[in-house]
Amino acid sequence: FNDRCVAVSGRCGSACDDGVVDMHRCTAEGYIEQSALVAKILPQKNDSINVWLFVFLLLLGFAVKVAVFCPGIFRSYPHFRRYDPSLTEDLRFIVVCVTSSNDNRALALRSLIGAVGALPAGCSCRYHVAYLDEGHRPEHKALWMKFCHILAAIPSGSFQTYEENVRQFFHVWVEETNKLKASELKENLYGDRSQKTVDFLSGKTTLKKLKISFGWQVLVLENLENAIEHLHEELRVPEALKKKWYLDDITDWLPTDTNSLALRLHYLARASPPEDERTLKTQHVAPGTWYYEVPQGSGNELWLSARQRAVEMLHGIEETDQFKVQIPLRTSRGTAGCLNFAANYFFQYSGRLENLYGDSRDTSPALLSICDARHQFQTDFFHTTVPYFFDSYGDLNPNVGFAQCPKYFPHVQDRADYLDNNDAQFFRLNCMIHNCCGGVSGHGTNSTWKLHRSPDSLVWELAKQRVRDRTTHRKHKDYIETRTFPENCAAEDTAGSLKQMIRGKHSHFISRRLSYGVAKTPAEHLVSVQKSIQAHFVLSLQSFFRCATGFTSLWATFLAFGFFVASLFILLTKTDLKWQVVEWGWVKEDYYNAVMQPARNWSEEVAQILNRSMFECDQDLLESFILITLQIAVWVATLVLVLFIISIITETCKFVQRICLGFGSIWPDEMRWWGRLLILVCNLTHFLWAWMPLFWIGFNLYNVFDSREFHYSPIGMFIFTLILQVLNWGMIGASCMRHSLEASMEANEVVMLTIDNIWRSTQRYYITAPLTVYSMVEGMQDYIRFHCYGQDITFNDKNGKIAVYLVKYWTLLLEVAAVFAWIYFCTTGALDEGGLTSLIIITVIALDVLHPCAYLWVGETTMTPELANSMSWYQAFTTLGWWELLLHDLILNDFVTGFLKWLGPAWMIAMPLLTLVLPYLGVNQAFMLVATVHNR
Repeated sequence: FNDRCVAVSGRCGSACDDGVVDMHRCTAEGYIEQSALVAKILPQKNDSINVWLFVFLLLLGFAVKVAVFCPGIFRSYPHFRRYDPSLTEDLRFIVVCVTSSNDNRALALRSLIGAVGALPAGCSCRYHVAYLDEGHRPEHKALWMKFCHILAAIPSGSFQTYEENVRQFFHVWVEETNKLKASELKENLYGDRSQKTVDFLSGKTTLKKLKISFGWQVLVLENLENAIEHLHEELRVPEALKKKWYLDDITDWLPTDTNSLALRLHYLARASPPEDERTLKTQHVAPGTWYYEVPQGSGNELWLSARQRAVEMLHGIEETDQFKVQIPLRTSRGTAGCLNFAANYFFQYSGRLENLYGDSRDTSPALLSICDARHQFQTDFFHTTVPYFFDSYGDLNPNVGFAQCPKYFPHVQDRADYLDNNDAQFFRLNCMIHNCCGGVSGHGTNSTWKLHRSPDSLVWELAKQRVRDRTTHRKHKDYIETRTFPENCAAEDTAGSLKQMIRGKHSHFISRRLSYGVAKTPAEHLVSVQKSIQAHFVLSLQSFFRCATGFTSLWATFLAFGFFVASLFILLTKTDLKWQVVEWGWVKEDYYNAVMQPARNWSEEVAQILNRSMFECDQDLLESFILITLQIAVWVATLVLVLFIISIITETCKFVQRICLGFGSIWPDEMRWWGRLLILVCNLTHFLWAWMPLFWIGFNLYNVFDSREFHYSPIGMFIFTLILQVLNWGMIGASCMRHSLEASMEANEVVMLTIDNIWRSTQRYYITAPLTVYSMVEGMQDYIRFHCYGQDITFNDKNGKIAVYLVKYWTLLLEVAAVFAWIYFCTTGALDEGGLTSLIIITVIALDVLHPCAYLWVGETTMTPELANSMSWYQAFTTLGWWELLLHDLILNDFVTGFLKWLGPAWMIAMPLLTLVLPYLGVNQAFMLVATVHNR
């Protein structure tokens, strides 16, 4: 080949050679054909399976993002702004349920102190504090009795009433105990190091402070000092396993003068008899379960005495008495059953003749607050919570179902919260957005529920059995104890929220630190996360695959969301402008042409003006631009029209239900109700997106080791990424800032979303991916056991170690995969743009999960710095503990934490700029923005 011939003469190389050689695309004279050099260049398109899969995934993430953040467009419901003692005149009673099954006495006592300290000032209704001891532990009851003796021994002064002294004593007692650490609240309080903790818990330091700062030295304190000393001694007695009492154990404490104090204390240990291990733990009366009998037509006064006569049903000698009703002793062995027993007890207690008020309070609703033994209410808990159940005029709001406060662990800082113990993603982001339409879900502890029963209602109700009768082969209705909280799964908080919102009730989120908790260990937290996901999966199956009143609106919302997703796919795959309704024959084609032709002409004019030179070169590109623009415009217009129609139908339903028919709403009558239903759909279907993080990680790993080509405009991708960033963080920032400003104006307290919270939520998105898959498998088994056999699935007694191992090895796998990807890159050195981009994404994911991985593997190493320093180099090299301590110090420190924490925001800022060099990064960024959404 004669390249000089080409360079000098501009002819083919063979023209300068002696021999005549035919060359392709050359004339006989050796000149190159012009048609071979100049031709139309077709625009490149990303029409491959990889791109289609990715875009579909992107649209799914976008749909979920819209569903999660859409409720933030509404304005939160108003409520009464301050506490007034007259508000409690509209309540039947207030009860705080301190639940405990295997917590030690120190934790339980701390929680009881907070529950009593939260007694609202001037309370006009009875205020109950119930210790629900699911473990039937006599030592806990003895401690509770000593606690009651302190209350009885508090004196009344010449200037202060008994109630004022009680509130002052417990106000100081709460301040002395609210910041005790988990290591201090241990099982057995022995030794000099525990002496200070025992003094705090027993009230010794409290009384000392009251004498010095509040003038209590003038009061007669001999009885109080003796009671405190007895509690002090009880705390130092080791907890021993004593004989359990299997039937109900109930004890009440009342003040000597019942009119001097609204407070009542109760020890409730519901029946927990041993059950035959060979039989199923069913929710109905069956062989191997315990039951009691009551005569037909009995009243509530026989309830507790009948439960004391409970017996076990034995196979083959079942008793049947047509004049008596057999009622299962325990339909739920979990938290739901415990709370339902307490609710039934207090409604029965308030209905006794000696406890009637004789006025409207006997028919008023009541408030029930749940306080886990690991949490302690602060003294202003009900001063803040009670007004949320009243409207702006101070009247009890019938549409408020419950209120939720966030968890707060004073000793778990955000920067050291490696596994998101604070649950910041839920409380500091989702709750702030969901509160805009009153759709915050209950979260168990720190929630307050409004309950209402008529005075003549019984503690029993009819419910259909889950299994068929062996003689009639039909599902009969049997009597059970009334269920305030659903007992169909272990997620009684979310199930209760679902029950309330289906009926049109709304909730309030109180963004204040009204309860101080003691955090679980990382392993315990991961186990609780896995069990929560499992319970929510079961609730999802039960909600969508059963016929129940009110679930029609939930299905309607789910189908509407499905149509929204389908419209996105139609928008992506449609290659013409003809409306779908025209193709179906619903709209005449003449109407379609009359609307679309002017729009098409206008879009062509705009396209020519914006980029005349580009589109004149390629008419196909112009047509594609017009098609895409008009398709998006039609889709947006259709979406607006559908929302307008829904709003018209909703307002019509309000008029028909409330004015014409004169009864409460049974169908959504406001757009915020639809917003709450949308939140429920998101919470109940989050497991559908469990594969997304797994796909995302696998997709990028595959692209690292396999070449690919994509074609994007750097400028276009830069603009696209910038718009996504502004919209995403603008939406999150605006919602959180609005909520924070409202909280600051109302209570001068702000709980804001921080960089740490966003970082931890991204970590949790990746590390819980295998937990979700495992929980779905376990949850399917629970659903089958409940649906086919009527088993009780409200409790989960598995130790959950597999959840910890799953996360440990999954995070380690992500770290190893990132290392191998970099080794491949360094050894081959030939990655295209797509492969290099995926390598960056894999690296960022590995850095995100580095902290949880290191914490689970070496976070609780037993090696101390002193022991490590005393080792020789050979001992250190051959000792596993020394390496664990080294990794702990290298990774779990403030510098690395700060670097990784700010790596995420820095990456978000640098991403739009990097798209000018690597345009495909914009698509990766789009996925990270719309897909990393974690729900309940």
